[in-house]
Amino acid sequence: MLPTGSMPCAMSPWPASNAIASKPVNERRVQREDALERDKLQKQAALERERMLREEAAIREEKAAMREERMRADTLARGELRVRSQAEADKHNLAREKAQAEIKARNKV
Repeated sequence: MLPTGSMPCAMSPWPASNAIASKPVNERRVQREDALERDKLQKQAALERERMLREEAAIREEKAAMREERMRADTLARGELRVRSQAEADKHNLAREKAQAEIKARNKV
């Protein structure tokens, strides 16, 4: 049989020796729990950063799409304005030609 001083902690008759022997185990457990908590917080922070980056990217994409749509609308409006301006010019030119033709016809008479 083992002498009293060399008994395993679980078999020791003195409760204080269990507390002393388990102190390093408790410290390691606390350290492990702290490390797990730090890891959890770091992961949450990383996920939050990723979420914010995705949100910012989505906002940038939305703004770019809006700019592109405005540019298209502006291009269409300019084209329509050109067509209207040309139609007005054509109408004006036709009226002028008609007036000149009437003047010529009167002068021939």
